Amino acid sequence: MTFEVNRRTFLKALIAAGASYDLPTKATPAQVDELWAQVQANPWYFEVNELGTLVEAALPQIWADNASAERLGLPFRFKGAAT
Repeated sequence: MTFEVNRRTFLKALIAAGASYDLPTKATPAQVDELWAQVQANPWYFEVNELGTLVEAALPQIWADNASAERLGLPFRFKGAAT
């Protein structure tokens, strides 16, 4: 059995999932090949959280990790958030 990957379709799927790549709507085969080489040189790493959501590996998983209620001027505290 042979498995072929359509590069254009695969790149579109990565972008739809949240990868920060730029592929023009009517990209030429040369543009697809250029982006493919960039993706191989600089892959998109992601994690899947406990809810099954894709999250950037380098970013906080929840908004509360990045902010405290007091700093934001909110009248309540986030459960488990640092102040």
